[in-house]
Amino acid sequence: MLEKYLSILVCPVTRSALKLHKISVKTKIFSSGEKEIISEGILFAEMDWFYPVIDGVPRLLIESFLDHEVFLNANLSDYKLRKEYLFKNYSEIIQQAVKKNKRTKKSFEMEWGMFNYEEDKTWELKGDDLLERFLKETDETGSLNGKLIFDAGCGNGQLNQYIARTGAVVVGMDLSKSVVRANANNKEENAFFLQADVQYPPLQFEKFDIVHSSGVLICTNNSELTFSKIEPCVKKEGKMSVWLYHPRKNLIHNIFNFLRR
Repeated sequence: MLEKYLSILVCPVTRSALKLHKISVKTKIFSSGEKEIISEGILFAEMDWFYPVIDGVPRLLIESFLDHEVFLNANLSDYKLRKEYLFKNYSEIIQQAVKKNKRTKKSFEMEWGMFNYEEDKTWELKGDDLLERFLKETDETGSLNGKLIFDAGCGNGQLNQYIARTGAVVVGMDLSKSVVRANANNKEENAFFLQADVQYPPLQFEKFDIVHSSGVLICTNNSELTFSKIEPCVKKEGKMSVWLYHPRKNLIHNIFNFLRR
C-alpha cells in the first residue's frame, strides 16, 4: 500500500483512525513511475484492534487477527495477549464475522483465483468497454478526474485500473484474497486495494464522490443491511450506484438461483 492512503482508513469496529507500524517496504513500478510501498506492516486502532498489511494489502477484516496468526505472532511480541483480550471483550462480533464470512471468502477466492489477467474478460468485457459499462451503471457523463471512488466488492480489480487512468482515485475492496492478485497485477498509482467486509467498511464516512457496488450485495447474508452499511461512505451530494442480479425467464438462470438459495 502507498502510505498516502492511510488517511482514508479507519478501524472497521471502533471507526477510529489507524496508525501504521512499518515492517518492510519495497519499490513498485506504476505507470506514473517508481514508488515506495508498504509491503508488510501492522495497523493499530486507537483501542484494542490491530490489522496486518501483507503483500502490500491492508487486511481489515474483523477476523484478520485469526486469518494471519502466523504473521502477527512473528511480528508482534504481545500478540497472544492481544488476541485473548479481543476474544474476552469482542467474542460475539468475532464469532459472527468468522461464521458469516468463511464460505463466501473461500468461494470468491476460488473464482477469482482462476482469472487470467492476460486473456480473460470481466462480464465479457475488457478495457474501455469495461469502463464504459461502469460509466453507464453510475450514470456518469462528465470527467472522473479528481474524484474519489469506492468500489465495494472489486473482485479481480481489473475495472479499477481503467477507472484510475481517468484521473480518479479508486479504492477497491473485497472480502476474499482476490485483492492480493488484484494488487499484484495493478499498475496504477491511483488504484488502491484492501481486504475488508462490506458490512464493516474500514473507510471514512462522507468521503467518496461515488460508491459503486456491482453484483455484490446480493451475495451477502442481508442485502438491505449491507446497503445501509456502505451508504454512509458517500459524501453529501455524492452518488451511490448499486447493481443487483434480477430475475430472468431462463432455465439455466433459474437453476443457478435455486443453487444459490
